[in-house]
Amino acid sequence: MGFSSTVQPVYYPATQLRAILQGMEGLILPILADISARLAGHGGGVSFVSFDELTGVLAVSFAGACRTCPLAAFTLEHSVAAAVKEQIPAVLKVILVS
Repeated sequence: MGFSSTVQPVYYPATQLRAILQGMEGLILPILADISARLAGHGGGVSFVSFDELTGVLAVSFAGACRTCPLAAFTLEHSVAAAVKEQIPAVLKVILVS
């Protein structure tokens, strides 16, 4: 009636393992850099501000022409949030801060 001392290995998906080793910021920054490079063609950009691991909220800020663009909300939701959420499921919401 003893307990088994066998330890089972824990396997993580590649994205989770990278997050553990690099921290979430290390995963988010390359995605934002790619988006920012595309926005630069319109005179704008996007930058990482913070990520709250407890709530899953990513805060970003727009730069250049994106700050005053009438399509900023659309860009935030359909370009920034969509790309980040697709690649990093831990990001539940993306908000814009100034």
